[in-house]
Amino acid sequence: MGQSLLWVQQYWYWFLAMAVVAVFFIGYFIAYGRAQKPRNGTLEWIQQYDRPNFTLSSAKFAMTGGDIFPLFLACVLTFMSWGIQIGTVLFPSGLGVLNQTEAITLGVNYLLLPTLGIGVFYLLVKCLFGRSQIAFLCSMILGLDVTWQPAVLFFTVLTTYFTYCHITQDYHSSFWDMAGSFLLAESFFLAAFYFDPCILLYGVFLLISLLLGFGLRFRAGARTGTFGYGVKMLILGVIWAFFMICLLYIPAAVILGYPWPEFLWSLDFYQMIAQRLGIQLAQAVRPSYSLLTTSVFYDWVLFFGGTLAVVAMVIAGIRRRKAQGILIGIWYLGFFTMCILGGGMALPAICLLALAGVWTSLIEKGRWAMGYLCPLVVLVLVTAGVFYFTV
Repeated sequence: MGQSLLWVQQYWYWFLAMAVVAVFFIGYFIAYGRAQKPRNGTLEWIQQYDRPNFTLSSAKFAMTGGDIFPLFLACVLTFMSWGIQIGTVLFPSGLGVLNQTEAITLGVNYLLLPTLGIGVFYLLVKCLFGRSQIAFLCSMILGLDVTWQPAVLFFTVLTTYFTYCHITQDYHSSFWDMAGSFLLAESFFLAAFYFDPCILLYGVFLLISLLLGFGLRFRAGARTGTFGYGVKMLILGVIWAFFMICLLYIPAAVILGYPWPEFLWSLDFYQMIAQRLGIQLAQAVRPSYSLLTTSVFYDWVLFFGGTLAVVAMVIAGIRRRKAQGILIGIWYLGFFTMCILGGGMALPAICLLALAGVWTSLIEKGRWAMGYLCPLVVLVLVTAGVFYFTV
């Protein structure tokens, strides 16, 4: 309690700014709720009585040539932003003190992975909502923010993207069309688990979203929603998981001195894999409540606004039979669980994803000012916070 009071006294102006941001977002979402009412002179009121069925079939928006430049620009600006901020915070005297190995490690962790993560995040926002402008603004906001862990965000967003690609395939797709995106999602998930076990917690919620997609296909009577299809996909997934796990642990076996390629037929190799998997499973749960409180303190704008946006998206998803809103709610729980129980911070991504859905909905309702003004305000607020804490 005393520590909390000390924080309030020391950062009273920051807590005042947090209160102002909270009031802004509460007022904004009240206006958002009113904007969702049927517009006069339209047939939108019919949706209140003739609601469509939940579906995810062909619900993915494709990339176009117009996305190349904003995607490239978002990645370049993220690379520059992280380079400046990491250099200022971690190495104020310059990067010359690092040796070659340390410089490469720093470049991969704090330059390459954030840049690639923002690129994938742009793809995810675009394929969910179809608005290049919103995808660019959200990518810019996330690229300026440095409260998330680059490796965790990159792999979680990448597996989420391919999971969404899988469950939004056309209901009449062939088995191998469905299998391609499923195997990609599984491959990146296993690679992520190899490097950071905390993603296993998020994998539980990815599985729930896959089951939701299968359930909707089953309800629609699609051939990709039959029991036989589910069994074949499960068998393929188990075989591919075994192959990928062995592939990931081959470098470790070589380093430990196992004779290549003879160890592939050795029981010792598979015992080593089982032991390391057991260790990683034990490390998947490592509660870190301080990580959440610290991130919320520094990233109040995205956390508070994004949490309200998740609630709004879930409500809209239930009322309007839009499964995307339900999916965002499931993913948010996964990101939140991974943060407090696994120590993996990527919450700003899912918060921005939910905000992107809200902003897109307002634009589709003809509320252009509300749809574009709020992300610009959030961009300014995040930039101001980054400037204050890093300069």
